[in-house]
Amino acid sequence: MRVAYRRPPATLGLLAPLVGAAAEEGDEVAGQIVAAAAAHLLHALDVVARGGGQPDGAAIVLAGSVLLTAGPVAGLVRTGIRQRFAIEPAEARDGAAGAAALAIAAYTGKPVSDAVHARLTSTG
Repeated sequence: MRVAYRRPPATLGLLAPLVGAAAEEGDEVAGQIVAAAAAHLLHALDVVARGGGQPDGAAIVLAGSVLLTAGPVAGLVRTGIRQRFAIEPAEARDGAAGAAALAIAAYTGKPVSDAVHARLTSTG
């Protein structure tokens, strides 16, 4: 642990696939780390969604390699979202499209429409 924490914080993310693989192979400590990570992420989502009053029909969008790559943390978080909110989470693949949607929403004072979202995220 001391060696890992001597490195820059961003490099700790390189350990995530190793922990996930160990958890999937039945390592008890890795399983506890995975469960705690998913619980923290879901708690943060609960605080934001419930505290701010998640609008009806609002999407929950996952981003980052831990949540966009198949693995135990992503699986637990996706299951938690389905159980808590009865929706399938979306995936953020393009940060520029997300930034544009946030800018449009800030400018107009309302969330972007489905049509605008589709245009921002289309690949063609």
